Amino acid sequence: MLVAEIRDICSVQDAQGFSGPARVSQGKSIAARLAVWASGFSLAGGSQPVAAKKRRTDKGEIWKRRFGGRFYKSDSTPSPEPYRYRERFWLFNFERDLPVEGGCLYLPVRRGWCLNLPLRRSLLP
Repeated sequence: MLVAEIRDICSVQDAQGFSGPARVSQGKSIAARLAVWASGFSLAGGSQPVAAKKRRTDKGEIWKRRFGGRFYKSDSTPSPEPYRYRERFWLFNFERDLPVEGGCLYLPVRRGWCLNLPLRRSLLP
């Protein structure tokens, strides 16, 4: 079962903002680190301040996030695969799993595309 804070985020029907601490992890290869840098994603680290705004649309959700001083926007839509979703950041589109472990929601990247071309696994953030 998800912790109350994650259930609240998942139940937003219109628009809402959230804030708190987060731990960020990422791929360890040079290519993955380069992809994180180029995309403006959050750097790996524990207990980073996070602020996020979520707005539902007819097609999915629009997220605006600030992780430890880095800001980015994404558009999320359902994936054709169950228990996954797709999230678009600028030229990148990622499909993510939604596993829950110990009341925490993890968002591992399953696969990705840049300009609709598949990305190698070593390039995934």
